[in-house]
Amino acid sequence: EVIAFLEDLNIVNSLFVICLNELEISVVNDKQDVLTISYLDFNLLANEKNRLKNYFENNKFDLLISLSSNSSQFYNLIISKLKADLKVGIYNKENINLFDITISDENDYKKQFEQTIHYLVSLNINA
Repeated sequence: EVIAFLEDLNIVNSLFVICLNELEISVVNDKQDVLTISYLDFNLLANEKNRLKNYFENNKFDLLISLSSNSSQFYNLIISKLKADLKVGIYNKENINLFDITISDENDYKKQFEQTIHYLVSLNINA
C-alpha cells in the first residue's frame, strides 16, 4: 500500500523498512525487491557478513520510511546502516536521532506520513 502511494507521488529510489520481530527486518525498495535481514547476517563479533555489507555499501536511497515503533538495538543498527538522504520514522525517544522526520504513532500515522510527503513534494524538496 505504501509502495503504491509512493508511486502515485512519483517518488522513486525509496526504501520501506518493515520490522518483522526483534531479530528480523525486511527492507523493500520501490522496485519491490525484498531483502530480509536477521541476526544470521552478522558474525559472532556483530560485523556484517559480505551479503549485508555489500548491500549497505552499494545502495543509497533518496527516502527511507519506517512505520515501526520498535526500538531494539538490532532495529536501530539496521536503520543507522541504511544510507538514505531523508529518513522518516515513528517517534520513539530511543531512536529519534536515527530519523530526519519523526511521526507520532498516537494518531493516524498513515495520514501524518501522507501529509509529510505532501509537504515535501509541495516544497519541491529533493533529498
